[in-house]
Amino acid sequence: PEMDGFEFCKQIKEDLKTSHIPVIMLTAKAMSSDKIKGIDSGADAYLNKPFEMKLLKSYINRLIESRQQFLENNINDKNKITLLDNTSNLDKTFMQKVLDYVNENLGEPDLNVEHLADDMSLSRSQLYRKIKAITGMTANELIRKIRLKKAKQMIESGSDSISEVGFKVGFSSASYFSKCFKNEFGILPTELKSTT
Repeated sequence: PEMDGFEFCKQIKEDLKTSHIPVIMLTAKAMSSDKIKGIDSGADAYLNKPFEMKLLKSYINRLIESRQQFLENNINDKNKITLLDNTSNLDKTFMQKVLDYVNENLGEPDLNVEHLADDMSLSRSQLYRKIKAITGMTANELIRKIRLKKAKQMIESGSDSISEVGFKVGFSSASYFSKCFKNEFGILPTELKSTT
């Protein structure tokens, strides 16, 4: 073979297009140094052959539960954009670039997934899959969430009118902005402004 499992795992975890994919290494290499090498190469779990199917299922369930817990936390705390604890440094860097790009272009009504994908040098579908895998949100949901978080901060700290805030964060329709704001925070922007 051209590469061993350690190198294959490392390449998966170092490639921006695949780094979000969980990896469970199933191997005959049982030495502690091999386990360390496997985890250091990016594996989410390391199992020696022969292995018990119950143990493999347990690892798989743990990875699934971790993802579900993340999604529940993310849905319950709508003011927060969070990453899974086991998010790789490459994915954290990727998400920081996404957040930076969106924040820099927040006021542009035509900011969309196509522009973001071009900036990230990914296809639209690769970008969607990667953002969904890392955050549990679609790229459009992420952009909208960032816009709304910024709008909330502006309303709480500024003197701009609600429609001005909406336009500054990229909403071209004041009514759509109000609808999205209420869906995100459970309160209309005008209600928030009257309490600050």
